[in-house]
Amino acid sequence: MSRISRYGGLLAAGVLGTGLLTTGGGTVSGKQLTRVGPGWQDYRTLDQSTYGARTTEWSLDLEGTMERRTVKSDNGRIYRHYDGWQSNFRGVKGVALISQTATYDTFLMTHTTGRLYTARFPVAGGHIMASTVKPIRMSTWQVFETLVAAPCGNGTVVLGIDRNTGAGSLYSIGHANGLATSIKRLGKVPGTFNDPVYFRWANYSDPLLFGE
Repeated sequence: MSRISRYGGLLAAGVLGTGLLTTGGGTVSGKQLTRVGPGWQDYRTLDQSTYGARTTEWSLDLEGTMERRTVKSDNGRIYRHYDGWQSNFRGVKGVALISQTATYDTFLMTHTTGRLYTARFPVAGGHIMASTVKPIRMSTWQVFETLVAAPCGNGTVVLGIDRNTGAGSLYSIGHANGLATSIKRLGKVPGTFNDPVYFRWANYSDPLLFGE
């Protein structure tokens, strides 16, 4: 039976941690959680993007500021260097990384107004990050407080979770192109989604996200 290990950061109860899961035969056969530290209670989301040698962590705080941290490793010790931010994202609810390149990452976001849009951020440069924001849909998406995305062809498959009802809906979203972006609803996902954290499982050999 082959075993695969997956590693990533997570936020729970205001604490930042790193998790290591080992899977075999389709089930979790081992898990390890390392506490990094408290003081993260003011953050809504945390995501990590690895492209080649670079690893970037992105976090959105409750005041609507997207923050960038460059992650480095030295003799097995992980360092996070806070090196960029951009405000004006107040009202954002769900966030999911959908595209990775050598110079920028792009996120899909839902908003309290019902809008669905993409937001592109540079992975390096000035401390006040520039951002490129494009609306994809103008209404009805406010019900999704959590988004989970995975690559699918030239687009993205997205799970939207309504935290109020625990319902999940699956969508196929074509290569992002503003309001011309194609979106197909694939239907409601069986089950109830009440866990505090949801995330995408990916191997290093998996295709990069290419949703924009």
